Amino acid sequence: NYTYPKLVGTVFPNAIVLIDRFHIVNALSRAFTKTRIRIMKGLPTSSHQYRALKRYWKLLLQPVEDVDYTTYHKWTSFSHMLCAKDV
Repeated sequence: NYTYPKLVGTVFPNAIVLIDRFHIVNALSRAFTKTRIRIMKGLPTSSHQYRALKRYWKLLLQPVEDVDYTTYHKWTSFSHMLCAKDV
């Protein structure tokens, strides 16, 4: 919140405002979700891209180290076998 540091500075002039890792990750996650939803609103609901963004959004939030690059299996929205990286 933009006004919070200003208010704290006014009420507590010697206070130091810190932001922790949880709140940074939470803010980035919310911003990413808003962007994904905005993109989805511009797509027809029957499109392949819309269905993939709606169904596999958790894959987009995974760290690169956790994404599976080797195991292929059938995904619901795709007609052929893919690994998580390809989805």
